[in-house]
Amino acid sequence: MRALIVEDDTSLGFLWEETLSGAGFEVDCVTNCDAAIACVLQGSFDLCLLDMFVDDGATSGVADLIKVRTPETPVVVITGSATCPRGEQAQEQGIDWILRKPVRVSE
Repeated sequence: MRALIVEDDTSLGFLWEETLSGAGFEVDCVTNCDAAIACVLQGSFDLCLLDMFVDDGATSGVADLIKVRTPETPVVVITGSATCPRGEQAQEQGIDWILRKPVRVSE
């Protein structure tokens, strides 16, 4: 299984990478949208974990690209925004689930 993580906070990226690696995923971890798009164009993923906002912008375009290429791939977005008070299904196209920071690893 393969996972993509897009997280510009290196500590959080490391945490997600260690967690998913421990769950049996081969992980690609990048810090911006441009690198994420390059990864998506090179192959497919079984899970994508995206910080909603990274240094070069919102990851919604990355989520859309993932869903165009592989519609069945689950896309989970993590945000510090108060608009998502708890984990919930997303109402936005391209996103399957939203988790609000701070996130418990068990989630």
